Amino acid sequence: MSRVLVEVMTTTELNEWVLALRRDLARLRTLDSRYGLDLNELLPPASEEATGIPVELAKLFRACDGLSLPNVYNGYFIDPAIRVQSAAARGEPGMIVGNSDMSVHVFGSDGGGGRFALGLADGAVYYLPSWGGVYDGQFIEDSVTRVRKVADSVMEFLWRLHQDVHAFVERNQGHTYMSDS
Repeated sequence: MSRVLVEVMTTTELNEWVLALRRDLARLRTLDSRYGLDLNELLPPASEEATGIPVELAKLFRACDGLSLPNVYNGYFIDPAIRVQSAAARGEPGMIVGNSDMSVHVFGSDGGGGRFALGLADGAVYYLPSWGGVYDGQFIEDSVTRVRKVADSVMEFLWRLHQDVHAFVERNQGHTYMSDS
């Protein structure tokens, strides 16, 4: 059973993140690249209130309805609200079993098949690596396949994502990306 989490993101924080990300996406479009950099986008806010998802994610969707960054590093994606609502029905894991038994809600991915999931008990964001198996709605964790906490909250995750975008735009070779750390 998951507990109700206190909503910690403010509208001001989300708006600051949206503006910062848009600035870097505008710079990204000016880079010389063989890829279609205009495919990277922050989607406008969801047209309807997201239901059936954790409150932290519902608040995010009032600021944007996800994002698609296929050309940033190996890719980053936050699914639109309608897709996040149907995560379990689409076969996404709702539970991690193994070393880190916990209920989660998948809301995004990287370009290599790894998933980003919200921990329902603690509100932290976890990275589920692509080589992990999913069976009967459970992500199987073992000695080789380990889930990693990448942020203590959705807001911290969003700022880490922005740092990755910024590092990519700046061509910062020494940056450690979230999906690698």
